[in-house]
Amino acid sequence: MKTKGGPLCAVTIGFQTFLMPVASGMKLVQIFTQAVDCDESYDGSYERKYTAGKQVAVHFTTVRDDQVRLPDAQPKGQKVVLLEAPK
Repeated sequence: MKTKGGPLCAVTIGFQTFLMPVASGMKLVQIFTQAVDCDESYDGSYERKYTAGKQVAVHFTTVRDDQVRLPDAQPKGQKVVLLEAPK
């Protein structure tokens, strides 16, 4: 699949993987290396409390054009998204 905006990468955050332009992926990884996961709770008040946890697991890998494919069948009315780096 040829994409606009240059080479692509896959960024995995926890257990979910996202496909995007390399420049965007590098920014995302840079941001998430500063993050820790947290639990949100309420302890008897209406104010939220946060308990800091472990550093977020982030993985970056470059992707060749021949590694990307679109799903075989697109549901009617669904548009195909073309990935493009911000200008």
